Amino acid sequence: MKRFVFGLFALSMIFVLSGCLTFPVMTTSPQTTAPAPAQPAAVQEQPAQQQPAQQAVQQSTPQPESVQVYELGERGPAGGIVFYDKGSYSDGWRFMELAPIETEIEWMKWGGHGIDVGETGFIVGTGKANTEQIVTVLGREDPVNHGPYPALVCDQLSYGGYDDWFLPSIDELLLVYNNLISQELSDFNDPGRTQLWSSSWKNGWITYLSAGNGGTSETSPEFLGVIFRAVRSF
Repeated sequence: MKRFVFGLFALSMIFVLSGCLTFPVMTTSPQTTAPAPAQPAAVQEQPAQQQPAQQAVQQSTPQPESVQVYELGERGPAGGIVFYDKGSYSDGWRFMELAPIETEIEWMKWGGHGIDVGETGFIVGTGKANTEQIVTVLGREDPVNHGPYPALVCDQLSYGGYDDWFLPSIDELLLVYNNLISQELSDFNDPGRTQLWSSSWKNGWITYLSAGNGGTSETSPEFLGVIFRAVRSF
């Protein structure tokens, strides 16, 4: 009987203790979401740098002002004598050169006597347009003398690798006198007596340079023959 009572007591104590004791319960940890990887900071786009090759091309292209500067009396690129420097490039040119003596034609009439070629320019820079106008009117042969004439000869001249020669205006010839002849920088055989046709024409009168009269401009109705030289601008 005592064993039975002791057994019940022990059993009841186990139940009592089991109510007081707690046992750890294994639980599954909640899934945690991994933080999103940080986005790289936006990089401001830089303007494209010019390629070295492009830079080299730009630097190697000379500007007109960087081209060789010529002194008065010096030989120009076509082998003529430089007689004018206007100081800077405009309208595609800065200098003028006079064709050398080996291109000189002596005692030729101006051409087209009695034909109205229209008034041409007198100032510096008009000689080329004058020449083109005269050749357009008179054609490839002097209609009166049936041969070449100064404006045509200059227009057709090819010398020193260039074919852009023309008969100068009277003001361009005055520069030849002032900057070459009077300074003894020209190659004329007789500079003091040189007379040169210009391309300046007005009312039937042609203007020419007379070095013997101190570099003055004279007019003629085209009866006499006068020498001439072509010039070019560059």
